[in-house]
Amino acid sequence: MQQVALSEAGSAEDSVEKQHRLEEELSEARTRELDLQHLIGEFDAQKARLLASKEEAEKRVCF
Repeated sequence: MQQVALSEAGSAEDSVEKQHRLEEELSEARTRELDLQHLIGEFDAQKARLLASKEEAEKRVCF
């Protein structure tokens, strides 16, 4: 009987630890996602600037 109670307590402790690890992993994944979204935004802005520069250069060549 005591052995079963100890086993169940250990199992509950393991579950709590596992939940905390998963929550930490989820938090880290969300942080990485935000970082990637920021980088994508910077990339898109740079791409827009380059396209605008290209269009300006093409206009100068044509005239």
